[in-house]
Amino acid sequence: MRQTEGAIGYVEWGYAKLTRPPTALLENRDGKFVRAEAESGKAALSNVTFPSSNLLQSDVPDLRSWEFDPVGEASYPIASFTWLIFPKKMPAGQSEVVRRLVEYCLTDGQSLAERMGYIPLPENVVALVRHAVQFIE
Repeated sequence: MRQTEGAIGYVEWGYAKLTRPPTALLENRDGKFVRAEAESGKAALSNVTFPSSNLLQSDVPDLRSWEFDPVGEASYPIASFTWLIFPKKMPAGQSEVVRRLVEYCLTDGQSLAERMGYIPLPENVVALVRHAVQFIE
């Protein structure tokens, strides 16, 4: 984009944060112009709807979701999750290791998220992930 005068493009937030290209404010669903930053990304992710309406009550929550232009005045219109994907049944002893890894990602790992180019997870999503990981056998 820097090599072509007048070019417009899209890069992920972590890359934009690292390379600092000129950026534009984008208009979100609520009609607000929002800058791409950790807080606007976190606002967007906190407003994502998931396939199960009552995820904390369901047996195995489905956390796969792609929300295009989520609601919320502070929500950046282009935000998505990066997933960890595990089988429901794992070889003996591995499920506990996976649960500890996920818990690290939800606690200490969140403090590293921005430095690594990721948006820290909002608390409502952290709660859903904690619930879902309990179902890995």
